[in-house]
Amino acid sequence: LFATGAACGAAVLAILRRWGSQRVAARANLAKRVCGKDFRDRPSSYVRSKDGVVGLLAYDVCKPLSEEEYDRWLFDVHYHDLLANPHLDEIVLHTVSREKAARLSSGGAVENKVGFFRLAELHFHDYTAYDKYVEWFQANRIPAERTPAGKSAFAFYHLGDSERVSREATSAAASRDRLSGLGGPA
Repeated sequence: LFATGAACGAAVLAILRRWGSQRVAARANLAKRVCGKDFRDRPSSYVRSKDGVVGLLAYDVCKPLSEEEYDRWLFDVHYHDLLANPHLDEIVLHTVSREKAARLSSGGAVENKVGFFRLAELHFHDYTAYDKYVEWFQANRIPAERTPAGKSAFAFYHLGDSERVSREATSAAASRDRLSGLGGPA
């Protein structure tokens, strides 16, 4: 079992390296450095880049499932099914903290009108890729017992153009690579 897991891990790392470098190169081609001054009158610059299309999907876990049971289904079943679709580039998850409340940069409180357990970002190259993603699943239906029905209570699902604003053109990708061990020494 360990040899199989290690081989799978090595294959995943090779794919991520290749995919990540292609994505970073494509993003760098659409990047623009923006220069100005910050509120302290100091020089400032950042990189603004187009980052494809993102589906923003917020949801809660349906009762009687626990969050642990839900995550077992999500990671052991559902994401294998979603990533079988060649038009989906990646999924990024944001689980809402129950312990730490967000505040404005001024320190002011935020009155959230919508609450949910997690926000998932589904990344696509463009709207055409998203349309092909939907068409692919219409032609390759996931069996009902493997779908989110009865497991995910969706708060919203929106599509939008994604832009990245960062200190450097590849800072977010480089940070992810360092954290995952893909980028060599930090």
